[in-house]
Amino acid sequence: MDGTESGDQVAVAPSLGGQSADDALIAPARARIESDADLAAFVGVNVEKFVPSYRPGGGRRWFRPCWPGFFFPVAWFLYRKMYGWAAFACALPIFASTMNFGSFTTVLTAAPSLVGLAGRPLYVVGARSVIARLRGGAGDRPDEDLRRLLAEAGGVSTAGAIVGGLIVFLGFAVAFGYGFAAALKAHHP
Repeated sequence: MDGTESGDQVAVAPSLGGQSADDALIAPARARIESDADLAAFVGVNVEKFVPSYRPGGGRRWFRPCWPGFFFPVAWFLYRKMYGWAAFACALPIFASTMNFGSFTTVLTAAPSLVGLAGRPLYVVGARSVIARLRGGAGDRPDEDLRRLLAEAGGVSTAGAIVGGLIVFLGFAVAFGYGFAAALKAHHP
């Protein structure tokens, strides 16, 4: 029986917000797909390295080391249009070496490489912030226009990579020249 004595059917009250149970389950999946599509449009090149991957057992693998960011942080940050992080990676070693913090100078000099190692998660956090800002200001804009804006805001900068590479090269050249001049001076007073 249906649990009523008169044989009337029991009406099921709609869920809160007017959504059915299926809609409540589908909405998060739809939001994740939309979010990943937005992130893919923003990232552009090598998107598979930035969208979090899922392990077969169901666990999510978030942190993937960024080896180019570790070895060449300034160039990688400029390539990915992360100008604030590039300035940090360039200025911190210069600041640390001029201030002479003793043994802590070595740690401060190596810090940009460690930050570069975490470059992908940093990029994704920044990308999600830009995506949220663009989505919030999009209004009734079609998804194609929004994805075009995301691609323009994100992506890569080949010119940034070249400038970053030149900065790295000049840094090595100055360090080598300084060391060579110091060695020459020590042998020929």
